[in-house]
Amino acid sequence: MAIAVLPQRAGSPLTFRGIECKRGMQARSSMLPPNSQQLARWCLNASRRCTSVKAARNGQSGPSSSSDFNLAEYIEAKIENVAHTDKHGHIIFLRLLDGKGLYLPVYIGDSESNALEKELQQKQSARPMTHDFMKMALETLGYRVTKIRVTALVGNTYHARVHMSTSGKDACSNEVDIDARPSDAINLAVRFNAPVYVNKQVAGKMGATVQEYHQAPESHQEIRRSCKAVKLSYHDPTVIHQLNLQVAIAEERFDDACLIRDNIDKLMQKDRALSLLVAMESALEDGRFEEAMRLRDAFKEMTGGCRGAFTVEGIIDV
Repeated sequence: MAIAVLPQRAGSPLTFRGIECKRGMQARSSMLPPNSQQLARWCLNASRRCTSVKAARNGQSGPSSSSDFNLAEYIEAKIENVAHTDKHGHIIFLRLLDGKGLYLPVYIGDSESNALEKELQQKQSARPMTHDFMKMALETLGYRVTKIRVTALVGNTYHARVHMSTSGKDACSNEVDIDARPSDAINLAVRFNAPVYVNKQVAGKMGATVQEYHQAPESHQEIRRSCKAVKLSYHDPTVIHQLNLQVAIAEERFDDACLIRDNIDKLMQKDRALSLLVAMESALEDGRFEEAMRLRDAFKEMTGGCRGAFTVEGIIDV
């Protein structure tokens, strides 16, 4: 005798042409017309498919309930600083608050680094940037980020999840978490003043002291080379004016030369980056290498480049 097992949704019974069945109850196929039998089989298969999809989402990249979050498996962390390397780009250093004095380095891209530093330094932008927009969108929908966590290290890539919930007394029961890159998760945590957690296994494997990331002082030759590279990477708006100035002096058109010189001065006053480059070159010519290095780093920071502060093989953020 064929048996049809009907699925139950949220504890409520299913009714097929006056026949009420709950999950686990059996209905004789002879009691159901042929089209009802087909519907029952379709509902059962659909229920199984939904269960598989939900399980896959919980284990990978989809949204899920955060009720399975176990705080005992995590260490709280604080954003110590954002460092910049010539070789590897930008690094977020998360200080692990377990009393061991260790840090978790997270390598991020230019835009994520700039967005994070802007928020940490409380700088205002004329228009909302990506993470500012994300915050406003969540708040408009009635959600806020409650915490973020670095959950795993897969290959050389960190994985993270962002927890969010609605406001009010049911906030805990409404909390969900979604997959995210650590750089995006940390940017949102800063904007919502939410705590950051790191999985203990990840912290135990990748935690390190700050001293491991400091590089030896740069030699004079290295400073000269890096300053030259910085200069070559910048489009100097005064190049044509300087050439015209040299031609005017060579042809003894001194009135024209004075006007060109004044135009160059005006451009330098308006262009802070150009002023830093000129001061850097002057410092190099006078052998003031430490000053040249500071001017180089200030120029890179202003133009969105990388300052030479740390070098380390690190974990990327994807």
